[in-house]
Amino acid sequence: MLAAKRMRRRAAVFVALFGVIALLSGLSVGLSAYLESASSSGARAGVVGLRGIDAGFRVITPVAADAAAQDAQVRADVPRAVRAGGDPVPMIVSRDVVSGNAIAFDRAGGRPVRSSVASIPDLTSRARLISGTWPRNAGEASMQADAAASLDVKAGDVLALPAGTPITITATWRVSSASDPRWLEDDVAVSGVDLDSSRGWIVIDPSLWKATGEQGLARWTIRPDASRVRADQLDALLHAPSAVAKAVQNDDPGANVQVEGLLQLGIEPIQRNLRGAVAVSTAPLIVVALLGLITLLELAGMLGQFRSGETVLLRARGTSPRRFVVESVVEGLVTAVPAAACGAALALGISAAGGQVSEVPGFAWAGVAGAVVVPVVVLAITAGRSSRDRTLPSRRGGRPPIRGGARLRSTVAVGAMLLMLLLAIVSVSQFLLYGSPLAPLAGGGVAIDPLAVSAPALAIAAIGLLGVAVFPLIARALERWARRARDLDALALRQLARRSRSALAPILVLAFAVGGLLLGASYSGTWSVSSRDTRQVQVGTSVRVTLSPPLPGSVANVESGQSGAAQVAREDAELGQDLVSVIGIPADRIASAVVPVGGAVDPAFLARSVAVRADRPVIPAAATGVTIGFVGAPPELRPTGGSLIAVDAVGSETNVNLLPAGDGLAGTLPPGTAPWTVHGFNLLLPDLPLGTTMALDVHATWGSSASIPLDSSWAPVSASDTRGEVAVALNGRPGFRTAAKRDADYLLLQSVRPAGQRLPVVISQTLADSAGISAHSEAMMTLVSKGGTVPVRVVGVVPVIPGIESGEGIIADLSGLQDAASREGLLQISSGEWWVAAKTSAATVSIAKTERKAHPDAVVAVAVPTAGDRVLESARVVVWIAAAATALLAVLAIASGLVAELRAREGEVRVLRAVGARPGVQARGRLREWALLLGVGVALGLIDGLVVCALLVPSLARTAIPNSIDQLRTMLNIDLPGAALSAAGLAVTVLVLLAIVARTVRAQAGRSSSALDDSTSERSGE
Repeated sequence: MLAAKRMRRRAAVFVALFGVIALLSGLSVGLSAYLESASSSGARAGVVGLRGIDAGFRVITPVAADAAAQDAQVRADVPRAVRAGGDPVPMIVSRDVVSGNAIAFDRAGGRPVRSSVASIPDLTSRARLISGTWPRNAGEASMQADAAASLDVKAGDVLALPAGTPITITATWRVSSASDPRWLEDDVAVSGVDLDSSRGWIVIDPSLWKATGEQGLARWTIRPDASRVRADQLDALLHAPSAVAKAVQNDDPGANVQVEGLLQLGIEPIQRNLRGAVAVSTAPLIVVALLGLITLLELAGMLGQFRSGETVLLRARGTSPRRFVVESVVEGLVTAVPAAACGAALALGISAAGGQVSEVPGFAWAGVAGAVVVPVVVLAITAGRSSRDRTLPSRRGGRPPIRGGARLRSTVAVGAMLLMLLLAIVSVSQFLLYGSPLAPLAGGGVAIDPLAVSAPALAIAAIGLLGVAVFPLIARALERWARRARDLDALALRQLARRSRSALAPILVLAFAVGGLLLGASYSGTWSVSSRDTRQVQVGTSVRVTLSPPLPGSVANVESGQSGAAQVAREDAELGQDLVSVIGIPADRIASAVVPVGGAVDPAFLARSVAVRADRPVIPAAATGVTIGFVGAPPELRPTGGSLIAVDAVGSETNVNLLPAGDGLAGTLPPGTAPWTVHGFNLLLPDLPLGTTMALDVHATWGSSASIPLDSSWAPVSASDTRGEVAVALNGRPGFRTAAKRDADYLLLQSVRPAGQRLPVVISQTLADSAGISAHSEAMMTLVSKGGTVPVRVVGVVPVIPGIESGEGIIADLSGLQDAASREGLLQISSGEWWVAAKTSAATVSIAKTERKAHPDAVVAVAVPTAGDRVLESARVVVWIAAAATALLAVLAIASGLVAELRAREGEVRVLRAVGARPGVQARGRLREWALLLGVGVALGLIDGLVVCALLVPSLARTAIPNSIDQLRTMLNIDLPGAALSAAGLAVTVLVLLAIVARTVRAQAGRSSSALDDSTSERSGE
């Protein structure tokens, strides 16, 4: 009963304690549920985004005698082998059967057809029909369209299996999407050509396998079910290929089990991104936990101070210290358990209302338990200390024994501060060593390093503790200065110095709050800018449309809100020992199509650097053909054939066949997007004697007869390894003359720059460092898929190349790249991408939507936040919530300190009133005192936050950026709107508290004045 009465008397303190515990419990449950839900959403979004060979794996083994039982066994092995937390990971399993070798089919009235064979049950749902109708019975089959075209097989052809069984090809098909995880980028499915150049597939009914004479290979393509996968299942997916292969091998130890696919390479970045988000979210929550502990200590100290008189009275009546401890534990449990329950329930309700329904992880409930246990322990320790400090004198009248408690507490405080400083130094060093709170694992992958992830919190705490350790020295200096003043205005400084140690807690909690808010604003601004810039560099423009060459003309349609567009070719290239991407884009369109990124991508510089000055005349759009006359050449020396190298309006390069016509050559332009641009002439010449001259005269035909003027830069060119070419340029005219006898052969003419000039390229800094190449260097660049090299000259080195995921690569003028490849006799280069720059974000979204609708087979990349970005933005949300919680806890701690001080200094108010200090003077003095105190806290918090943010926030933000680019500098940025709003909220709250203090002090002084007047009246009456 007495305990209940004591609680009611101090209800305000217990209500504050209830609020702190509820807040900490709600944060633990709510943020954990939010992060768990965001992580699972991120895992699903990441798995959905996987394409091709990275999206799954395939287990291959010879078909067993009982194929159905074998299939059932493998399908049962998958959920047994791929498990997380005791539950199977949801997987999608598809089975097909293919032949290991090409099979010879007899064809009536034609040559035999050699093709590999397959049985694919789900083909009709994963492929699109090109011609004919899908097979309806075992006597009908279908064939991959590209393989059918190369083997001259058409719908309706009848082929015979090796056993003589006839089948009718009723359909040709192509896969619906080359990046469909179902196919794992299988060459035969996608292109109809296997690695050994054999064609396929002819898809037959499973019942016909005996007629093929082949045993067949059973293939199970296994991929995660993206709609149901969770974040905690990613680790199981990393090991899924080996686990399933091992299980299949155990089913048939004698079988040759093979595994294909790179699922691990697809899952690892997803897992790293999610762990990065968790690590970033953990850092500010540690600050919240530290400040929560300080707030609990403040409330417990205030309760002890309020009860000091009660404690002395109860001790005098024989209450034992143990009784005080037991009652405090009961009070703590009565307060903490309902508070934790309310906080957790409220957090779960908010999560459910916000659609963040997810299972709360176990560590969240550990946080709730901590929020209950810590205050109970703090209250018990405070009660025990308070009761022992007020031990009564012995009955013999002696003095209480002298204890060294104060000295011990001072020693412990110094030791704790030194330990905190040491931990901060070690954790920051660990963080800077890794460059993030994630540490690499020996077996690959990353894990959250407990010490590194604590670096921001420990650094804020250590700097704050150093600041409050110095504060008493500053206060004493202020006191010496204040002694020179004679009036009461200097009393605030004297009081501040006298109570400097009791002022440490408000200074520290306010420093934590300001540092936490600054951390939130810095992280938010830095992450937002860096994430946007990274995505912009990776896309290169606002909207990037990727299709198989040649691009359709419709891709060049001008969209509303478009500020520029360009055709782009992307090729794999080797420079030095590095395999990178080379971006070919028209130099005159770089400035309008490439979006600039501050400090990393300068379109104007790129355009100036890679520009190739050459004459490439445009064929009139109405023309469908060209004729070429040869001025000054007798008929017997004129070319007998050749080709015109032309490029259409969307960057598709083609050779227009030239045949003799009249006095020259003529050719017909193929279907394409007009207008065409002339890039070169490859002429088949007879034997030419010394001194032969030949000038080119080109005209359009069929729709236009306009002349196509060529300037004098058109001259013979040859490969870089050719020596002694006898054909040279004409003076002032397009054409050539022979400087010696020339044998019959092809001669290539292009508009060329001065002799000795190579293809100008700009490369990334990373490539320059690894290849040992600098600006103005010359090198040979190998175009991997084009069969040779082109000579290049590095004209610039930049941090990143736009449009490349890693930022590492090469950029060149598209026409210059195409001409360089032609000079070296390489395969033609055509654009496969269309880059569109938009004026606004809304235009970007609109253009992307239009392109996806117009080109359903295209891959459309947009320079806006991806699903992975949106998931990692959850870390930014958590950082802001933690900053707000830090500020709220600081306000509670400051408020409790103010309440305790108002009570403790009420006697001082009466004394000052007695010596003539008016209520208003005392109120202003107390305001000055607290303003100075909180000003010191704000200054310390700003210093604390700026140091920690400058040191750690850029690397912390980079941790939560998908596929971050090393050469793209992460600069510290402040979220100004968020910072201003949070600072204003904290300032207004503190000002309200100070106004309450001033009013309370004025009221206390007023009551003292009334009592003093009454006393004076009584004495006068006597």
